[in-house]
Amino acid sequence: MVPEVLARWFLTAVVVVSVVVLAGTAALVVSPTLRDWVGVGPSVVRLPYQTGDLVDVPPAVYQSSARTLLLFARRDCAACQRSELFHQSAIAAAATVGTGVALMSPTTDPASEAPYAARLGVAPEQVHVIAPGSIKLRTVPTLMLVDAAGRIQDVWFGVVDPATEAVILNALADRTNGHRP
Repeated sequence: MVPEVLARWFLTAVVVVSVVVLAGTAALVVSPTLRDWVGVGPSVVRLPYQTGDLVDVPPAVYQSSARTLLLFARRDCAACQRSELFHQSAIAAAATVGTGVALMSPTTDPASEAPYAARLGVAPEQVHVIAPGSIKLRTVPTLMLVDAAGRIQDVWFGVVDPATEAVILNALADRTNGHRP
């Protein structure tokens, strides 16, 4: 009798723990900030980039300005298309304070990104093609604010909510270029 009760208790405990773990995983995957990610996998635990990291794109992309806004996006990305109006605002805000802008497109066909870049307000010389898989980033859209040394000051992954949009626009409007007294 006792072994049967213990077996039932153990089985019930295993089922409860499994349900809790699966429910938590499902909630994480469908959360508004993560559901539009490309390749949710391990990047949920350790994001590919964090503030203070060096970005792994060619230095020529960011060295000509004290700060550069890097937009990682593609024309055929549904999340990028949903974010297009905000990306236009962010690019315009960056230009207003002299922050450089670069569209980093993971594609094998750079000419196909030209109309998308024009809609965003990005000049052709600011469009850079990244060979798919050549950097750690696997998520588009992603916005990064980097300094002239390529150090990440801020990074935002995926489709952002309106409150985060305001944070990004404030970061771009910061005329101290991210340097605090």
